Amino acid sequence: MIIKPFKAVFPNINKIDSVEEFFNKVKEDYITFNQKGYFHDPIDQAFFIYQICQDERKYTGIIGCLDVEGYSDGYIKKHENTISEKEDRQLQLLLHRKAAVKPVTLTYPSQSSIQTWIHTYIRKHPPTHTFDLQSKQKTHHIWAIKDTISINTIQQLFQKMEKVYIADGHHRIATTSIAFQKFNHHHYNCFLCALFPTSDMDILDYNRILKIPLDLNFIDILSHYFNMSILPKGEKPKKKFELSLYYRKQWFHLTWKKEILPKSSSKIWLDAELLNKIILKDILQIENVRKDPRISYIDGTKDIAAIEKKVNKSENSAAFCLAAVQMEELLRIADAGEILPPKSTWFEPRMVNGMVVLEYE
Repeated sequence: MIIKPFKAVFPNINKIDSVEEFFNKVKEDYITFNQKGYFHDPIDQAFFIYQICQDERKYTGIIGCLDVEGYSDGYIKKHENTISEKEDRQLQLLLHRKAAVKPVTLTYPSQSSIQTWIHTYIRKHPPTHTFDLQSKQKTHHIWAIKDTISINTIQQLFQKMEKVYIADGHHRIATTSIAFQKFNHHHYNCFLCALFPTSDMDILDYNRILKIPLDLNFIDILSHYFNMSILPKGEKPKKKFELSLYYRKQWFHLTWKKEILPKSSSKIWLDAELLNKIILKDILQIENVRKDPRISYIDGTKDIAAIEKKVNKSENSAAFCLAAVQMEELLRIADAGEILPPKSTWFEPRMVNGMVVLEYE
């Protein structure tokens, strides 16, 4: 795998009145913001060490470019199907901006040689850019790596890597691939990416809020599929095949009954998949979990209080909290060419629009 340096464009924070508003709007307004001088001139060909600090956690990776053909050739592994409507919207934005304003987040099995080199570099050099986002309680540090020796070293470190995995950005990479195939083979032949080792990636839970018919004896029905007990207070599950339910201001602990669990050991079964099939489809007749208005999602950064608040807005709402997918499961599923159910994973760290930009000439 050949990772490539690129000419990066960074925000000129000194000219921006509201940093938070800028990052929220830059996806749509990149051209306008660029014309107003909100961005510096491009930096020469470089790689970038990128570190996000949040509480006691640090996520550290490398930003560069990969050939978009790696997506179609299969060494860039996916775990999610894309939606044509979102691809169309992303494509229009990409062609309008002629720029990628947010890296695709990729992960790879941790390699000590790469991590050692990165952290040695960080110790010896101050960041070239720092962005402090108070509302998200995160600080983003960026180190520009422009010298030839370091660039060659990074490429050599990644050269033997046979595959990487998409964590976040399936639609962004798919859109770049479409642009490459349809419009100009000299443009859009690479995509902007941030590569993090699996040790510097967290997979959080992704939970479901459902509308339950008022005349449905929901708890009684669930008791046919789960062993159930009342919880004294809300808590998220910590183990696979265990769930938490919040319904009518009461929390329940659920475990799938043994006779319900699939017997096949050749396939990785996820709670989201079982819930979609047995409860959403068979009981609630929800066929399309992406579009049905009776289901919404709340990511794992939200706490129990946020879940209760959302459910309590409606008398007939219920929340199912699921344990987070394990990284090993995700990699095995992607290696097998299989797809996770929609809204199964929430990855940290999250990239920010407009912080590092690749302009297509």
